[in-house]
Amino acid sequence: MRPFRILIADDYEWVRRGLRSLLASRSDLEICGEAVDGHDVIKKARKSKPDLILLDIGMPYISGLDAGREILASDPAVKILIITVHSHRQVADEAWRLGAHGFLCKSDARRDLLTAIDAVQRGERFFPELEHDHDTGSTLSRKAPVNAF
Repeated sequence: MRPFRILIADDYEWVRRGLRSLLASRSDLEICGEAVDGHDVIKKARKSKPDLILLDIGMPYISGLDAGREILASDPAVKILIITVHSHRQVADEAWRLGAHGFLCKSDARRDLLTAIDAVQRGERFFPELEHDHDTGSTLSRKAPVNAF
């Protein structure tokens, strides 16, 4: 079975490095690229054809939400997992409406990133912030936040 290919999109190198270190524990996951802004993620998504994009929403030039819309318009098969510092329900709602397959706060990445990726691989959506607002199937809930990376 081929590895699940992941494109990491965040404007902070230390965040990309932290996400890479979390993914490194899994041989079934392959990082196929990294993007540093909205334009970059659109270009690299078209070129690398990832299975999943870990997408920050607060990026330069084009927001992650706008970049995600453009990416999904050209490739509806790609899955998007929004990873952000914003834990507001409104932001999670925007990710849901975008068509993202998941939403995760960066502060919860150490605990929940691999669980969220597993859910997305199974065809589920991972929206712990919205578990009472939408029919999300087997979405997981989360309690207390933990430190990032």
